[in-house]
Amino acid sequence: MPSLRSRKRARDSDRTATCDRLDVAFAEGQIDGVEHRTRVAAALRAAHIGDLTALTADLQLPGVARVRRGPSPARSVAVSPTPPDRDAPGYWPVRIGVAVALVAAMAVAHAVVSRPVHRPPVPPPTATAPVPVTAPVVVEPVDLRTDRGLTELVAAVRRVAGGTVVDSLSVRGPDDGGVRIAEPGNPRADRTYTWTPGAGLTRLDVVSAIARDPDQRTVELGDLDTTALAGLLADAPRATGVPGARSVRLMVFDPGSGPAAEITCTDGAARRGTVTARPDGSGVAVFAAS
Repeated sequence: MPSLRSRKRARDSDRTATCDRLDVAFAEGQIDGVEHRTRVAAALRAAHIGDLTALTADLQLPGVARVRRGPSPARSVAVSPTPPDRDAPGYWPVRIGVAVALVAAMAVAHAVVSRPVHRPPVPPPTATAPVPVTAPVVVEPVDLRTDRGLTELVAAVRRVAGGTVVDSLSVRGPDDGGVRIAEPGNPRADRTYTWTPGAGLTRLDVVSAIARDPDQRTVELGDLDTTALAGLLADAPRATGVPGARSVRLMVFDPGSGPAAEITCTDGAARRGTVTARPDGSGVAVFAAS
């Protein structure tokens, strides 16, 4: 029978925490890109805590070590000693000897404490060693147009932006991409995050001159099939008749008819071809260059 906690409703923070654990498992090689995408999509749709727990139950994840506690020691029963006989031979001489010894010990202790303490002079302060500068974190280069690159981009959006619901995602080259999202608490403003080689996803401090439409349609990046989209990106120049394409761009957005992925290929002769599909790679349509 499932526990009471497993039947409790999941919060957004629970879903995000599970996605973070799946990102760690993918980065460590415990699961591949396809399984990572499948589990993340399931986590984002999970309704109960038990659904989220099942998604990470077979993964090696950092946890809190449990301390084994031994059995409680048996309680001892105090036995009152038999009172000594004061009339017994030797009782008073022993007590008097102990009292004399205690007085002598107290006198010695008082002499030691009262003696002045000679402390060596304190040396002058030395120069403080410079604090070593921590080197910046360097992100391993990755081609954003590949399955691995798209997976890492989505994971970075979740980690940096705090979620995977975006206005749009774009990939303009092997190391050039980013997303736009609504400003938290202000649906009329947006934020832009861009991918920087060696640093990963960072926020771009720009202020748009055009106010964001509060009814802007959004896309859930957890629904992306990164393997299928990477395959479409790789084949787009051939499929569109632009084999020498200088630019292959991916845009994921909602044009009003539902989330879509659009791949555009262009060359130096202004030839342009387009491939469109759903974010999961289905419904492919090719518009070849004329």
